[in-house]
Amino acid sequence: MLALPSADKQKYFLNPVAPTDVPDYHDIIKKPMDWTTIRNRLDQYQYASIPDFIADLQLPIINSKIYNKPTTTYHKAALRVERVLQPIIAELSASQHL
Repeated sequence: MLALPSADKQKYFLNPVAPTDVPDYHDIIKKPMDWTTIRNRLDQYQYASIPDFIADLQLPIINSKIYNKPTTTYHKAALRVERVLQPIIAELSASQHL
């Protein structure tokens, strides 16, 4: 989990997207996710399974790629984080425990 926020150098995915900052975001993105929410869910043992955790890990990247055009810094940051995320997901998928 520590590698993800460090891969997100600009901290684009650290906190929830605020409706005041991006008014149409929640109209387009139906399941927003960010690193802080994931960390809180982990700390509160809210993940019933590894696939549930993996799904949330992928959401900030998926959402950014859906909402932002490929030429934006947000989309490019999502691609960078995705490269870091791939081996983490592979390791988690092979694991039995969070």
